[in-house]
Amino acid sequence: MENLQNGCVSLVLNAASSTGGTDDCKKAIEAAFAGLNRPLTFFIPGLHEDIAATCMRAAKAASRNAGCLAVAGGDGSVNAAAAAAREHGVPLGIVATGTFNYFARLYGIPPEITDAVRVIAAGATQMVDVGEVNGRVFLNNASFGLYTRIIHSRERHKARFGRFRLVAMLSSLGELLRGQKPFSVRIASDEGISVERTSMVSVVNNPLQLEALEPDTRACVQAGSLGVLLLKPTRLRDRLRMLLRTALKDLEQDHRLLTFCTTEFEVESRRSSIELVIDGEITHARTPLLFRAAPNALQLLVPKTI
Repeated sequence: MENLQNGCVSLVLNAASSTGGTDDCKKAIEAAFAGLNRPLTFFIPGLHEDIAATCMRAAKAASRNAGCLAVAGGDGSVNAAAAAAREHGVPLGIVATGTFNYFARLYGIPPEITDAVRVIAAGATQMVDVGEVNGRVFLNNASFGLYTRIIHSRERHKARFGRFRLVAMLSSLGELLRGQKPFSVRIASDEGISVERTSMVSVVNNPLQLEALEPDTRACVQAGSLGVLLLKPTRLRDRLRMLLRTALKDLEQDHRLLTFCTTEFEVESRRSSIELVIDGEITHARTPLLFRAAPNALQLLVPKTI
C-alpha cells in the first residue's frame, strides 16, 4: 500500500446518484475538505455531457496536477470514474452516495461523507482487481437477460418513487417473479465449449454479490478470477424457492443455477448486440462478448491499515 498525500483532488460530483441535491452534496464535501490541506476542484456534468466524459476530463486534470480523481455518486458513477482513472494512471477516491455502493463497501470505504473524504485526503492506495467485457471495465458485475429487465424496472420505479433501497428491492422482486423467456448462448472457457439454455448470465467481480453461494466461488473471485452465474429456465415455483435460498444464503444447493470461475471466457449469441447491464447501468455491447479478469488494474484510495 502506497501513501499519496499531495496534489489536487479532482472530484466528479454526480448528485443524481444520491437522494440529496447537488448543492447540499457539494457543500458537505467542501466542509469535509476544509482544513485538510488538499486542493479541491469540482467537476460537474454539464447539460450535454455525460458522467463518463466528465470523469475523463477530471482524470486528465488530475494527471496533469499529480493528483487523484475522486467521484461522489453510486456504483454507475464509480464505474465511469474507475475507467477514467485507469486510463490516465491516477488513483481513484470514492464518496459513496448511491443506493447499494457495493464497490465502496468491498474495500471498507465509509458511507459518511466526512469519513470518506478523510480516506481520500490520507492518500493510501491499493491496487485492486476489475473485470472487463469487450475492453470495458466493470467493478461489480456485467449481466444480461433477466437482470437487464430488473434494472429497467428499477430505474422506472426510482424515477417515480425516489432513489431508495426499498424501492429498488421491491421492483427487483417483482421482475424476478415475472421471469424471463429463455435464450441460448454458446460459452467458451477453460472448461471447454458448451451451449446453454438460460434466462440470465451474470459475471461477477465483487465477492459481496456472491454471499449466497458456496465459499469456494467467493474465494476464487477474491483471488482474482471472475464468478459466472447462469440461471437455467425456471418456473414460478423455482424462482420462489431461489428467493428463499438466497435469504438463507444457501443458493449453491439450487440446481437451476450453474456457477463456475474463470479468468477469461467468451459468450456468443445469434444477436449482433446484447443489452448489457454494467454496474447497474444499461448499455449495448457487440457480440461475441469477451469477459476477462484484470487483477491489480486500478489504484484505489482506501482506509489506512495499522
